[in-house]
Amino acid sequence: MHLLLSVENGKISGMEALLDPDDTTSGLLASVRTSRAVAEQADRDVLIAAARFAALHSVDSSAEAARLDGDTSGDRMLPLAGPGAPLVSEAAAVEFAAAWGRSTQAGKRFLGDAVELRYRLKHIWARILDGSLLAWRARRIADLTRNLDAEVAAWVDKQFGPYAHQMGPVQLECAITQAAALFEPDVASAIAESDAVEHRSVTISTNETPFVGAGTEQGQAVLALGYLDGVLDAADALDLEQAVAAIAHGLLEEDGYAEASLDVRRAGHPHRHA
Repeated sequence: MHLLLSVENGKISGMEALLDPDDTTSGLLASVRTSRAVAEQADRDVLIAAARFAALHSVDSSAEAARLDGDTSGDRMLPLAGPGAPLVSEAAAVEFAAAWGRSTQAGKRFLGDAVELRYRLKHIWARILDGSLLAWRARRIADLTRNLDAEVAAWVDKQFGPYAHQMGPVQLECAITQAAALFEPDVASAIAESDAVEHRSVTISTNETPFVGAGTEQGQAVLALGYLDGVLDAADALDLEQAVAAIAHGLLEEDGYAEASLDVRRAGHPHRHA
């Protein structure tokens, strides 16, 4: 459906189908605020339910988990949260993910956040229960403390719990990373290295894109282009740079490349596969 709008005497006409005669600016804004508050509380309610669900399907120690592993028809007890937190049934995590409508991996992560908050970040968990902290903020803290010793997690909980609602994601991450470096430098280094590894990637297009220049005539062969993009370890990037520079320098000695730009030579030999 196309809706035509026009302006007559300073008023927009043609919008009658979109408007309710009872609408007011203040009323609609109040509705937005109410809907937002309901959604935020719903997120907290799901997190609380997840913690309670995990409590129904958990054990307190690895020894107890080992004893149960032989009696649960292939089910396993998983450490979804940090040291000292209960272990949670893998089958229960799968069931939770299905009810939540997310992937099994996402369900495990969510349950792990709930367990981390309830058992290792009790000040922050109290703020979820009283509705004074958004669920996503609490989950972000839980994700950052998951690999920390119980004592360090408790320190983070006590120090940042009262101010968590005022801290943005980057500020929270920096503060908790600094705390980890102070108490557990080896763990902080491992976390930083793991984060760096997760950001590495290399993408090479496999769909060759023909490049047709302005002077290309019909029937003339055209050059197919591919695209390369990546994030590498600094040492690997240096090795690649040296290899590309060597190729570019070597092409200076080939016919037709003495006048070619550095960028063209760095891209390699265009007729290598002709």
